[in-house]
Amino acid sequence: MLLLAGSQLWSGRTRLAIERLEASHALFEDIEDTFGLVQSSAVLGRALVLAGHLEDGLRVAGSVHVADSASPWDVTLAGMALLASTVQVGDVERSTRTLASIPAGIDDAVDALVGHATDGDGALEGAGAGRTELSATLGLHRLQVGDAPGAVRLLEAVDAQQTVLDPNLHAATALAHLAAGTLEQAMADADEVDASPRATYLDRLTAGTARALAHARRHDEAACTAAFDQLRAAADATEDRVSQALVRLADATAASALGRTDAAGRMAEAERRLAEIGLTGAGWRTAFSLSLGLGLRPTT
Repeated sequence: MLLLAGSQLWSGRTRLAIERLEASHALFEDIEDTFGLVQSSAVLGRALVLAGHLEDGLRVAGSVHVADSASPWDVTLAGMALLASTVQVGDVERSTRTLASIPAGIDDAVDALVGHATDGDGALEGAGAGRTELSATLGLHRLQVGDAPGAVRLLEAVDAQQTVLDPNLHAATALAHLAAGTLEQAMADADEVDASPRATYLDRLTAGTARALAHARRHDEAACTAAFDQLRAAADATEDRVSQALVRLADATAASALGRTDAAGRMAEAERRLAEIGLTGAGWRTAFSLSLGLGLRPTT
């Protein structure tokens, strides 16, 4: 049931995924299966967040993280799941707190990746081979705190360890390359994500956002407008309210950078969408600004 719900979630059918995940979660609670609860809480929390139920989703995603009965490994897994959700909504403060709460000494790869993302130290050789989702999450977190070079270092190091392209990791890398000013590489990364049969709708939206912002950075208004039109349509075809709002925020940020006359209206629409689900998107504002070559924006 979890696999089916996960497939539904990553194909954009968020509401149906939530129904199945809530049933799975209740079952694991009834039989007191802690590992099952960790798995179901991670996916259910993420689904609730994407559906626009931010506080409920973050509470569920982090519930095992603070449970007295949880083992150190359960706490580690739950912390990674919570981090994925806080980064998804651009909540830099929560992401930073969650990173600090992931226990050390439980998994060498997690230790290396978290340490590298936190202070830039530590060798990553071999660390990212089985931790691509965590690596992508940490790379995006580095972008959201304004550290484009750090994001690139981490993501490139992990990307180089893959024997086949990981679209989630590669989409994050596309945005990091753009923020670091390597536009051609960012565009190539985005194209590779689009060509991957393994890419989820969210991978494609992330890569597409990098491509659209690259057009804006090149001052190609027509290409930027066309790219964001496609992204809005793709996001709106899902039940992911977070992505729908963030695509509009990226579009409005690009429109402002290009000096478009409709920039204020686009930003008003983005802010309305964000407010409806209680999202500030502070970390994403920084990431989008860096991607456009505008420098840092406040993250609080």
